Amino acid sequence: KPDTRAQFLGTYTVEDVSGSSGYVYEYDVTISSGDNGDLNISNFADIFNTPVKATVDGNKLTIKQQTFTNPSSGNTIKVSGNGTLTGNILTFTYTTEGYLDYTGTCTANKSQ
Repeated sequence: KPDTRAQFLGTYTVEDVSGSSGYVYEYDVTISSGDNGDLNISNFADIFNTPVKATVDGNKLTIKQQTFTNPSSGNTIKVSGNGTLTGNILTFTYTTEGYLDYTGTCTANKSQ
């Protein structure tokens, strides 16, 4: 199938709405090409220091569950999610479990 990663590449301004409180978090993420056909999402949720990996199929983005461990505290967090790119707008939802239990519904506007 065709490689559709290029349409996702860039910097996005994210509005992340908390599923529990309704609070809106704003931050930027950068999506770049990764290894083995993956994408790397840097600054994911404004908390991950290591890029979160995602795969694409057409205009659909999938973040398969992955676990990260904070080297300082030893705390672990799992993240997973999915979304759709329409034009320059990426809408996605994600869930974290572990050190921080959170569900976010996001609208990300590509700025570059």
